[in-house]
Amino acid sequence: MCSAPLRRPCSRLSSICGACSGDCLRAPPGALPRFGVSPKWILARYRLHEALHRLHQQPAPRLTDLAADTGFADAAHFSRSFRSVLGVSPQQYAHLWQS
Repeated sequence: MCSAPLRRPCSRLSSICGACSGDCLRAPPGALPRFGVSPKWILARYRLHEALHRLHQQPAPRLTDLAADTGFADAAHFSRSFRSVLGVSPQQYAHLWQS
């Protein structure tokens, strides 16, 4: 099991694998039963946590900048991922947080 800290920003799967000297193309033996999720899932959640942290800042960053900074391909990809996990769009979340 890897106990190496991740360096920020960690927007690529190679960042996680590099910290643990692992093979990025497949999960280490026993990783899925041990953690219950894939390395790709962990990275996606890490990116969303980074985005949530940034949305709490005043003023909230532009969506395109936030998507690029957190490693998403574009703003649409980021918005779909955000909504699928949180149930609201990034703009709605920022509005709810700031009000």
